Amino acid sequence: MTDAFVKYINETLCEFQIEADRVATSDIEAGIRTIIKDILDAIKGTVPTFEMSDVIPTGSFYEGTKIGAPDEFDFMIVLKQLTGPDKLNLHRGCSDWYPQIELKQGMVFSRKYMVNTFINDEQRHKNYLGSSRILVLYFWREVREMLKRKTFSIDTSRGTISSDSCQKKKLVFFYKHKVKKSLPKPKNEAEAKLAMVFVESLKIGVDLMLAIEHPCLEFILQLPGFPNSFKELLFEHKCHIVAKSCHKDHSCFPACWFISFSTMERELMNGMNEHHKKCYRILKSLIASDISISWKCMNLSSNETSLPDVDKTRFSAVIWIGFGIRH
Repeated sequence: MTDAFVKYINETLCEFQIEADRVATSDIEAGIRTIIKDILDAIKGTVPTFEMSDVIPTGSFYEGTKIGAPDEFDFMIVLKQLTGPDKLNLHRGCSDWYPQIELKQGMVFSRKYMVNTFINDEQRHKNYLGSSRILVLYFWREVREMLKRKTFSIDTSRGTISSDSCQKKKLVFFYKHKVKKSLPKPKNEAEAKLAMVFVESLKIGVDLMLAIEHPCLEFILQLPGFPNSFKELLFEHKCHIVAKSCHKDHSCFPACWFISFSTMERELMNGMNEHHKKCYRILKSLIASDISISWKCMNLSSNETSLPDVDKTRFSAVIWIGFGIRH
């Protein structure tokens, strides 16, 4: 019963059922990356502050743990003007992992993103970056204006991807499948439940996180709590300072930014074997309560009992944990 349940969840909820050969999935991913680059290049032409030195894929799709369709992508975009040696000094903010950023002498960056309010007219923080929220606000304003002026699209071997809008801090694209392909009809009800679904269109969301490459990895090694066993991973894949505040309910001055290990996390997840990835995807579905099971979940005592949806989800998670440990 346990094996059948896990197989059912994996095949119906955790796999993207558009084409058996997965060509459409790779088409969508490649197309999205191309359009993101085109949008950022266009913005760079009007606002040099937002020139990017790198676009780094992160998130569950690139970790191999995405559930469902490829309808969400995450990227860190690295600010070129602030990335590189001898550009920044980092100071401890609210914690070791939330630094304040000071630009070194000779560094030039748009004044509106710097500290412009001084306590008691003391200007010792005039070379510090201000709140990351301001930088993020202006970046997404430029993205919205660019999308009003131009529609970005690309033809892939299986479909077309086109930009639609910018919803708060998320890009929205539409994928239109153009290859007509007849799928085999299920022979019975059991096959119908697991049948491949032909998807003609897909709405795709893309998150972009402004980032700065950390200027001193040796500094990370000295921070309390960082495992020495990750040293090689750190120097191979680096870490970044992202435009994300400390979330504390106080007025930190100057504002904090946040150290992110997304690239290292991506590599650690990719290093998991396929069995553990499947288990992880199944657990994500269960925790998110994305499933609705119409058939009886288990046999309690000697009676067949139908559980409420919430209880089914909770109990199914327990089943999964046992399955993952046993395998």
